[in-house]
Amino acid sequence: MAVVLVSGLSVATVVYSGSVLVGVAASGLLILALNRFFLPTRFEIDEDGITARYPLRRARQRWGEIRRCVSDQHGVFVSTRARRSRFDAYSGMQILPGVDGSPTVPDIVQLVNAHRAGVTH
Repeated sequence: MAVVLVSGLSVATVVYSGSVLVGVAASGLLILALNRFFLPTRFEIDEDGITARYPLRRARQRWGEIRRCVSDQHGVFVSTRARRSRFDAYSGMQILPGVDGSPTVPDIVQLVNAHRAGVTH
């Protein structure tokens, strides 16, 4: 769906501006802005916390800083805020499980809760 949206907006930009170069630049900017959806992200879970390595930056949540853990069928959201906030995008991390033997959503929730409770393996 995101590819269709970026493609549609790029075509609309070409039509509106009359320049293919502007359309290519617009699609490049959209892909950079949405890099987490188009480019690979790696998550590392260790004894200190969770690290997300995005294509353009790195984010880290330490076990002692995590105040909230919410899961759904798509992944797990951990935040340094105890309650939901409009600033969740800046203080939290969406952990998306991978495939082929990587931890599942219940595995990640159990791991986060165990570390928050002080029970580690």
